[in-house]
Amino acid sequence: MFLFCKERGGGGDSSGQITWDNPEQLSRYISTLRATAEKLKSENLKLRRHHLTIHQIVCSLMNTDLLREPHKWQQQVQEIRKIMDTLTNEGYAAKNMKPWRAFWDRQLYKALDLQYSNGLKALNENLPDIKIDLIFGYVDNFLFKIFFTVNL
Repeated sequence: MFLFCKERGGGGDSSGQITWDNPEQLSRYISTLRATAEKLKSENLKLRRHHLTIHQIVCSLMNTDLLREPHKWQQQVQEIRKIMDTLTNEGYAAKNMKPWRAFWDRQLYKALDLQYSNGLKALNENLPDIKIDLIFGYVDNFLFKIFFTVNL
């Protein structure tokens, strides 16, 4: 997702090789390697924390009724966008984040699909009764009226 570039100071020779014969150079290299490893670890923890936060948001959306709480859906999706924009502003290339964004787009689609399906199933239970009067014209001086109620 991100790239670490190691900048060499003036510590090495022109070929960039470090040998066991020069303990000072080796010590600087190990210090640089440790600092880079620590930076990689902290960046990884930060990304994992953001990933887990988005995971929790999407899981909560799977249990949030789309018809009754659309504002909560909008807020949660905005929160996900905010997290991703924050990472972009921190220097993560949008191009490198594309697969990660696509993954979360698919997860959001699954949550939306689930809530849409649940909404269609619940629609039958939430609609009021529909009363229908069918009136047929006169046939041999009789008027036909049919009254019935439809429960969807």
